Amino acid sequence: MPGSDARPAGFLDAVRDAMLAVDRAGVVLEANALAEALFGAPRSELVGRGVELLFPDAQLRAQLERGAAARLTVRARRKDGSGFPAELSLGALVQGGPGEALLAIRDVSGRAALVDPSQALLESTPDAVVVSGSDGKLLRVNDQAERLFGYRREELIGQHMRMLLPERMRDEYVARRTRYLERPQPSAVASADEMYCLRKDGSEFPVEISVAPLVTEQGVLVSASIRDITARKTAEGALAKLAAIVESANDAIIGLGVAGTIDIWNPAAERLYGFKREEVLGRRKVDIVPVELQAESTGNHQRVLRGERVEPFETVRLAKDGSRREVSISISSIRSRTGEIVGVAGIHTDLRPRRQAEAARASLEAERKARSEAEEASEMKSSFMGLISHEIRSPLAALDVNLRVLVGPLQGSLSPEQRRAFGAIERSSKRLARLVESVLEHSRLESKRVRLDLAPLDLAAMFDGLLAELSPEAEAKGLRCSATAPVLTRTLVSDGTLVRLMLHNLLMNAIRYTEQGAVLLSVEETPAAHRFSVRDTGVGIAPENHQRIFEPFEQLEPIAHKHRPGVGLGLTLVKRIATALGGHIELRSALGAGSTFTLVLPVRQPQ
Repeated sequence: MPGSDARPAGFLDAVRDAMLAVDRAGVVLEANALAEALFGAPRSELVGRGVELLFPDAQLRAQLERGAAARLTVRARRKDGSGFPAELSLGALVQGGPGEALLAIRDVSGRAALVDPSQALLESTPDAVVVSGSDGKLLRVNDQAERLFGYRREELIGQHMRMLLPERMRDEYVARRTRYLERPQPSAVASADEMYCLRKDGSEFPVEISVAPLVTEQGVLVSASIRDITARKTAEGALAKLAAIVESANDAIIGLGVAGTIDIWNPAAERLYGFKREEVLGRRKVDIVPVELQAESTGNHQRVLRGERVEPFETVRLAKDGSRREVSISISSIRSRTGEIVGVAGIHTDLRPRRQAEAARASLEAERKARSEAEEASEMKSSFMGLISHEIRSPLAALDVNLRVLVGPLQGSLSPEQRRAFGAIERSSKRLARLVESVLEHSRLESKRVRLDLAPLDLAAMFDGLLAELSPEAEAKGLRCSATAPVLTRTLVSDGTLVRLMLHNLLMNAIRYTEQGAVLLSVEETPAAHRFSVRDTGVGIAPENHQRIFEPFEQLEPIAHKHRPGVGLGLTLVKRIATALGGHIELRSALGAGSTFTLVLPVRQPQ
């Protein structure tokens, strides 16, 4: 504005050239003392006039309308009407308005005009400025360029612009410069992401370069303003890393401005509370704080804004659907570079995974303790059973020996009643011995003290021995007990004692629970196993009891009362021994249809 006091009067007077401040329309806004002297007119007559009164040539007005920096040689006119050749440098914008520029004027009368930018103009910009000719050689540089690149001015003048660029970028720069000179106009040569410059010491730094043409009588020169953006890129990188951390964090991160508006709401916050980012950004309130906790929440917010420390705390917040979330919250102030508090950041940790983990650990610990106690009780029970069985077996052996000593010499003189009595004693003794052996074997299996003695088995001999031992029991009940002679292509390798014990128990069970008919033992081969079957025509077992009968000391009612009961360990032993040998037991049975127990033992190679 003409006569404005916004610009200090001495601002242009400090410059060594005649200076005018002009706007885009060509109106003079300010003039220094050298301009008054050059044009022979006081400042009051210059300010507010159009530049065409001072420079009749239309070049300057056209250049101002384009808003471009330029270097011109034109004819100037003084107040008294005399003219003189003037060298004009139209420079960068200065404070005061978007259309205000500085015009440096130099009277070049009496000398050949070397068309270079005004050094005063170059020094007036805060950026490094280098001016090069059409051949790319440097003609002028300012002090900022010397400081930025580490060269003295005389080391730069006359050198090609390429020396200021890393070698990998030089060819591309030359190509861009060539294209630029074909259609010169103010523009950015390259973005910060792709342009670097090179200092004298060999270090590189990111830059932002803006170029402008300087139209002169000797051709178009190129003025390049170079700005070191290392600090900006560092800050942008730090912000990008911080943003990536916030976005990828597992915890909800919520940021509030001083006024309480939400400006940070990361994906974890969306997952935790159900509100989408676009639903909450810019809002002053989101209903995640229960009514009874709102005063506490507001108080914590105000304390942080006052610079006080708030310790992390556990509390409850509400999701969008109204469900409650147990969370741990840590809040702190957000400060500017100057240390001013500009907001509050909160990290909300969902406590549900922790609670679930704690519950799982407690459950595992309880399970481990229960298992340990059960194993300890089982070990004590097995040890006790083993001790009792051993203590009973010894007197039973002595009873059997003494019975034979007593009965042997008297066999021919015993009455029928005496023979029946001695027979009953002998059978009871054997039954008690079998019971003790079952209990002892069960104790060994539970305490895992069974040693496997694997060897090839003679199944034919084993079947004969079992029939010889058990047929009298069957015949006493009127049953037929038989075995199908094994015809096998390979020998079974297993523990003979344990296999015989399992088959003995299966046969005894079949005889005990069969009133009429037969009990049959057989064996067959499959590619992976030998399958022993004990089939009877007894009372059968209901399907719902198929698993139960293999449990220790289990006996089915009323079957156990109708027949001579055992102790309930026979089938348990069969199942556990089969498992120890790598096999298993199968049952096919129904009430009134008899039963078939199948012992499956895997194929083994002789050791």
